[in-house]
Amino acid sequence: MILDRTMDATDRLDCRQYNLSALQLAHLLDGDIGDRNPKNLEKEIQDTAIQLDKRLQYLIEDICILYEQGYLNKENWPVGWDQLSDLNRNDNLYDPPLGIVGASQETMDYMSMAMHLGHVCRLLYSATAPQFDSEMAALGFLIGLRGGWLSEDWRAESSQKLLKVLPEEGLKADIFEMPSSDTSKGLADVLRQVDDSFTKEDIVQDEDIELRNRLEESNLTLTPTVFEYAEEMLVTADFPATSPVIEGVVDQTTANHELKKAERLADQLIQDIDSLVHHNYRGGEAIQVFWAIHTTESVEDNDDIVGSVDTKKHQVSKLMTDLCGRESPWDLRPVIVDGQFGIKKTNYGKLIAQLLTAESDDKKYAVPPDNEIYDACHAAILGESDDVRQELMNEVLSEVEIDT
Repeated sequence: MILDRTMDATDRLDCRQYNLSALQLAHLLDGDIGDRNPKNLEKEIQDTAIQLDKRLQYLIEDICILYEQGYLNKENWPVGWDQLSDLNRNDNLYDPPLGIVGASQETMDYMSMAMHLGHVCRLLYSATAPQFDSEMAALGFLIGLRGGWLSEDWRAESSQKLLKVLPEEGLKADIFEMPSSDTSKGLADVLRQVDDSFTKEDIVQDEDIELRNRLEESNLTLTPTVFEYAEEMLVTADFPATSPVIEGVVDQTTANHELKKAERLADQLIQDIDSLVHHNYRGGEAIQVFWAIHTTESVEDNDDIVGSVDTKKHQVSKLMTDLCGRESPWDLRPVIVDGQFGIKKTNYGKLIAQLLTAESDDKKYAVPPDNEIYDACHAAILGESDDVRQELMNEVLSEVEIDT
């Protein structure tokens, strides 16, 4: 096991903050408060109780560190097992049964430490968990017993940093598959399934390639924004990049409701931009009329743009009427509106105009590749584009009927 060198011993609380003092114990067991104010003593006990998580965390850390450094072996602690198998304070709060049918005294002594720990787990679960599920708690205990997450097994360190120091042949992770619920009827069955459910999984050597391949096979369009979103999720995961972990990241990405909406909007934009580019009336092109409205500062009527397009006045009038909602698909998603204060683009029209805007300054529109449209929608929905685009996207999604 490779110890976490980021752990800082100075971060630990003073043990007096999370251990019950002799006076606190006396008060809890016998009601004795000595010369202390009972309210102050109760407050101290409450403060100690809510630090119990620290006490458990420190105990787990201490045992693992002492084991790793060899302080728990027979050479350094020759009477260790005798002491651990005789944990007895003659207190019926946590004493195990005096005997179990079919178990010898030697067996009872061997099991006593595990029974103490199991009983403590039961108290914590029943007192703090949303519900006490004894089978699930027992299963967790059994997984811990079978894990062997110590010096011979690196699973306890599951961060990506650890992969850099492991030899290539050691790049393995154990993935546990939950046994079926009916196995909880017998601990022997559960124990066997725990053993059977630990299956070896290779760590993906080039996780970016694997992630990219899985995303390409998904129901989302792979764009730079989607890849960065999934990659960040993978990097921040608390598990090594095994194939099941990568698959889980892909599943979580493709299940993102907002990304699904962005994907459908992009599908619609691609279709509608294509319709806009190819729609015409007697030789007059709808895209010219739309672009003239976009690039003209103020359009009060048809005459304001007739001179800027290669289209006659009656053609401009017909095409503007179409884009206002007379023809499909503009009947569902109009791109311009002829209102009281002139002819203006709808929010959906503004979004299309943004996507058509070329990088050059010659005011010529350019139809972007499909992938750029998908990426623009993904970026806006995930908060990766500028505020103007994000606000416009939100307005469009609230106003426009999107085909599903």
